[in-house]
Amino acid sequence: MIILSADLALNHSGIVIFKDKKLLDFYTITSPKKRKSMSNDVYDLYRLGAMLKSVDDILKKYKIEYAIIEDYSFGSKSSSLYQIGGFAEGVRLNLFEREIPIRLVSPKSGKLFATGKGDSDKDRMMKAVRDNWEKIDFLKEIFPRKKKITKNDMAQVEDVCDAYALGKLLYTELMLRKGKILLQDLKEHEIMVFNKVSKKRPVNILATNFIMKEVDSK
Repeated sequence: MIILSADLALNHSGIVIFKDKKLLDFYTITSPKKRKSMSNDVYDLYRLGAMLKSVDDILKKYKIEYAIIEDYSFGSKSSSLYQIGGFAEGVRLNLFEREIPIRLVSPKSGKLFATGKGDSDKDRMMKAVRDNWEKIDFLKEIFPRKKKITKNDMAQVEDVCDAYALGKLLYTELMLRKGKILLQDLKEHEIMVFNKVSKKRPVNILATNFIMKEVDSK
């Protein structure tokens, strides 16, 4: 079973590929540089096209069976919300057209699942990923020989850690649905993720269908 998990943002995103519960591959996607000759309007479209192509190239490489992405943060007041939405919808549509079931989860779900706190910072997420599952240090994986790590570098590491946690969340859901594990077998904060509801999503994850294209059987 091949799973894709994605932490999507406008300037940098993390995508992780799992084969069953094991890490298969991971990617960081960053915005292309703006050329001096470009207006802001031109660059917005250039950036969107480049980032969507990067995701499409990844989808062409693997036979993805399930995908998980965080839903929008509707409390955000970022001036780039439209551009972020365009990118996220483009990724969702690509998955949808490929008939890949999509799980949308509320923002902070991955962090809550990994650490017990939905607002965990990058250091706590890195530690959770390193200690809880496959003992992976993504800082060393992404920048193995770099001596001076910048703020932008750390943002990329955090993206991949967040995507990794989302993938673990989805794998756990699939195992619950198949009866391979039971809800009571999970840690308390992991159970909270599966029981969580909101005004937008008044039904919990396990009672919510995947988003997927209806295939005409005719």
